[in-house]
Formats: sequence, C-alpha cells, structure tokens
Amino acid sequence: MDTKNDETIIHLVQDLVRMKSDNPGEEESVVQLHLRDLLSEYGVQTDLVETATGRLSLLARIEGRRSGGGLMLAGHADVVPVSNEEFPAWRYAPYGGEIENKKLFGRGSSDMKGGLAAGLLAFLDFFRNNVEPEVDLLFVSTADEEDRMTGSRSLLDHPWLDSIDHALIMEPTDLKIATEGFGRTFGQVICRGEKAHGAVSGVGHNAISIAMELLSRMNEIDLGLKIDAAESFWQPLEIRAGVKPGIVPDRCDLVIDARIAYPADPEAVWSVLAELGKDLSIEITPEDLRRPWRAEPDDKLLSVLTNVCGKHDIAPTQMIFRGSTDGNIFLERGIAPIIFGPGSLALAHRANEYVEIGALKKAKAVYRDVIDQFALP
Repeated sequence: MDTKNDETIIHLVQDLVRMKSDNPGEEESVVQLHLRDLLSEYGVQTDLVETATGRLSLLARIEGRRSGGGLMLAGHADVVPVSNEEFPAWRYAPYGGEIENKKLFGRGSSDMKGGLAAGLLAFLDFFRNNVEPEVDLLFVSTADEEDRMTGSRSLLDHPWLDSIDHALIMEPTDLKIATEGFGRTFGQVICRGEKAHGAVSGVGHNAISIAMELLSRMNEIDLGLKIDAAESFWQPLEIRAGVKPGIVPDRCDLVIDARIAYPADPEAVWSVLAELGKDLSIEITPEDLRRPWRAEPDDKLLSVLTNVCGKHDIAPTQMIFRGSTDGNIFLERGIAPIIFGPGSLALAHRANEYVEIGALKKAKAVYRDVIDQFALP
C-alpha cells in the first residue's frame, strides 16, 4: 500500500465503508482486524483489546526515545445502523462507498471512517520513514463509541497510554479545530404509581401521570442556568409503561439524556432532577457520566495543529464540538483532547452521508505534519 499516494486514502475509505460495523449490529472486529493487518504488514507493533462483551479495540505504537509528552491519534470503527425507515431515502448504496462529484458516500464515511483512514495512513507513512520519534506515538481505533464507549473505557488502564499526554480525535469537524467539547450523562428514572383497574375512575395512581409531571417540570426550567453552564440541555429519549390493556400502570420508566457544556459537572444534572422530583415517587439511576472539556490556551497540540493548518491553507477556525467522543473518556486518564477531522457532523447518522475527497486528502496531510512536529526534536 502506497501511503504517499493520494488515491490510496480513497480506496481505503471505500474498503472501510463496505465493511459493515453497525452498532448495535455487526461488531467492529472486521474493521479492526483489517487495520491491524495493514499495520502488521509493515511491522508496526499492535495490540487488540477486548471489552467485557468481546468487542475489539485496536492500538498501534511507535515507541519514542523518552516517556511522556506522547501523541495519540484516535478514532472509532463503529457506525450507527441504517434503519428500515431511513433506507429508502438513500440515493446510493449505504455500504457501497460510491463516488460522485468528488464526494464519497456511505454510512460512516463522515463519522468517521474517513478520519480513521486519514490517521492510519499518516501514522503508517511516518513509520515507514524509519525515524525514531522523540515521544511515543499511538494510533487507536475504538469499539462502541456510538453507544456506551466501552472500547475507550477498556483502554484506560493500558500501559501504552502511560506516556501519552495529547489526543487528536479525528471526528468530523469540517477541518475546523474543536477546542471544547460537550459532556454527556444519561440514566434511568423509574416513576412508581399504584396499579388499579382501568374501568374505575379515581383509584390507583397512574405512573404515566407521574412521568408527565416530572417531564413538565423539566421543560419549565433552563438546565444551563441551574448548573452554571449555558447551552446545556436535557430531554427524555425513551419512555416505557403499561402492564396490559385495562390496567392503570404502576411503573413508568424514562431514559433521561443531558448534554453538558463546559465547565459543568455531569453529577449536577442528577441533583437538579432529584430536587425537581423530591415530592414524586421516583428512583434515579445515572448510567454514564462524561465530563465536558476545554483546551488550555497554551496546549501544545492546539499550537501545533494551528500552525500546520496555516501551512496547508486551512483557516485555523476554532469551534465547540457538541457531541461527546472518546476524548471525554481519555480525559479521565489525564489525556488532553483536541478534535479535528474531515467530514461534517451535520451529515452523520442520516441518509446520503458523505465525505469530500479533497477533505480526506487535506486531513491526511495535516495529521502527517502534526506527527512530525510532535515526534521530531
């Protein structure tokens, strides 16, 4: 594989799009093993790490002369599925990798097999130059980013991360530099009522009514004001209730999801909710806590990336990334994230997703130069 040839990235992205790695659905193993084989072919040190449910994440390392200060290029191999309702809206085969008008179409092309391919080729190209880097370099492809992020969580204790201080997350940003990222928390709320016969008015206590009251109270407040982080918001994403027709339900389950702006603490969301529902019969169980983050002004990766973008005539426009990423998880290890990648978040998770071929080539060139500036004294 010619890592310097601009056409190579097109073929690699097409190959990855054609490998179904839906989450939930087909697991990422086919993608991870393919990337592992490409790296191993040139002698790169790799490691496959399983989650508790057997999903695979991939790490590759180029060892540096000293510990500390290292750089990780990170992405994920899973994609959201194409639903039966979405499928008719596709003008191209969702897993075909077709090209038209200098755009490569397919599920995951933008989020984020395009960025993953660009990072892999930049990493491999540096390795093939046979230059020992000053610091450790990692390429990481995680599992399960689109759901519970069990892939990146399974890597937090990996010894190769000991020497890594910076993570370049290759999610789609339209080649803008995300210097801040939202956090996320979600969990279950059980609303408890009293079962009764549905034909008798005024008996029992309908758990759905309790849920409606709680949701009404949530809608009446500005979560951002409550947790001192403007633009934060919450919403229900699931509701389940009912025993059978004719019975007043005594239980209604909600899944509440909150997107949290910097510098709020995700745990504050559940404190606010508990206060709102203190007179209601509810049980709250947070299931995930992902902290928001903001890069320091003197962050080395931010400085390097800004300079490299200028070199490639890319305006170093800064932005806030409103989704959560593996960067939120690596932050728990003290690794500072910056997000930069080809494609657009606005095109992800929808019909006719695509990535511009020109953006793929630019991203690969930027990643390659960022590696050089980190790795070479």
